[in-house]
Amino acid sequence: MHYDKSVYRELTGVVAPIAFQYLMASLVTASDAFMLEMLDQSSLSASSLAGQTAFVFSLFYGAFVFGLTVLAAQYWGKGDRKTADEVLAITMRYSLLVGLIFTLATALIILAARKSALTSLPDFVETLEPATLKERVIATLARSERSAA
Repeated sequence: MHYDKSVYRELTGVVAPIAFQYLMASLVTASDAFMLEMLDQSSLSASSLAGQTAFVFSLFYGAFVFGLTVLAAQYWGKGDRKTADEVLAITMRYSLLVGLIFTLATALIILAARKSALTSLPDFVETLEPATLKERVIATLARSERSAA
């Protein structure tokens, strides 16, 4: 069986940036966890929750793209390019609708969180202990060593 290597080169040119994007998104989530580990549990939980919301958002778009690919390939294979274009237009409309819903929900959550954070800010400031970054890092390392032992 003979394989056309130019197809694989073109496919790699398309897939590589997508894979790199997902790798970078995963690294950002992981670095958030490492940085927020020095703070309290609620900060780490908030960051994790935000990452889960972005993941659900990407699942919606993934489902739209997979469905579009299957339907458009079927119509394209039949030679019905008009219906394939209509499927693309419908998918783009629903993608826009889901994007707007997530955007509005995120804006409402941010406004509610900002209001809540501003009312609890004085309590939080009173609980802070004066410590340098070096002391915080040393305390975090000591905690991790104790939990590893």
